Amino acid sequence: MKASNYGKAASGHKRFWVEMGTQPEAYCHGPFDDIEEAEAEARQMMDEDDRERATIGEGEEVELYLPDAEDIIERMTEGLYEQCGEAGCDYLDSRQVNKEQKAELNEVVEKAVAGWLTKHNLWPKFCKVDEVKVVNRETTKDSQPKPTEQTQ
Repeated sequence: MKASNYGKAASGHKRFWVEMGTQPEAYCHGPFDDIEEAEAEARQMMDEDDRERATIGEGEEVELYLPDAEDIIERMTEGLYEQCGEAGCDYLDSRQVNKEQKAELNEVVEKAVAGWLTKHNLWPKFCKVDEVKVVNRETTKDSQPKPTEQTQ
């Protein structure tokens, strides 16, 4: 289930981000509208922070995974088994609940959760960032290490 399927703008998705450092001290900058803008920012940040590399990633909308009808029915059956023993084992099995009914339950659950997320403004406000490009600091002729002179 994605926020965009319910008319909510996905935060930061389809935009570019720059990450500096490594976990747990990594920090992100962005979003940037295109990769060239992100790369320019990465190079400037590397110069300012004396870092050797940065990673540019592209934001992708996160997907929320919900229990499906099978999960819900299984949990209800387990609860009845714990309470009533064998009598609860066959409750809501495939002889009682068909594919159409399971599809309906999946739809009802998704709509209920989406409505709840919307009502309380709880949709994710972040995105998944997939690495697109690693930017390394370009060394210039002046910044090359100079050979040491040997004295005897």
